[in-house]
Amino acid sequence: DGTGPANAAGADSATRVSYDSPADLAALSKKLQKMSEEAGLASNLEATVTPFGLRVMLHDTDKQGMFMRGSALPTGRFARLLQKMGPLFAQMENQMLIVGHTDSVGSDAYNQRLSVRRAEAVKAYLVSKGIERNRIYTEGKGEKQPVADNRTAEGRAKNRRVEVEVVGTRATK
Repeated sequence: DGTGPANAAGADSATRVSYDSPADLAALSKKLQKMSEEAGLASNLEATVTPFGLRVMLHDTDKQGMFMRGSALPTGRFARLLQKMGPLFAQMENQMLIVGHTDSVGSDAYNQRLSVRRAEAVKAYLVSKGIERNRIYTEGKGEKQPVADNRTAEGRAKNRRVEVEVVGTRATK
């Protein structure tokens, strides 16, 4: 219908919107999925509406990584996707949590540091697009919370991920 939070991208700070209802969060999810398709990363994004907001998982596949291997430097496609997502996130009131994850290759300590650096790299890209630094929290989980089996190449790829949690405003009140 052309109104509401899902269509407010590009709004200035005076017209910030809150993604709160499951319908608003689902509409935001669809916008993010469309952006990932346009960036050639449709297989790398999974979005789920949760009781607390929207969880956007950006993970590697066997064909496309989000970061250069062993680095916090985003690949070109991922950097372009983050640049497109930034203005959409900048116009919302919601807080965000960015959580970095790795596969189990390498030491626990290295993976922990890498996951933090990757979460911080995503935050830096989003802040450069207008999101206030104090609305984004970051943490790294290293290899501690796998979503797939690290014994397979496909599982390791899926475990190399960054999760962006758009926290519903009802969850913070």
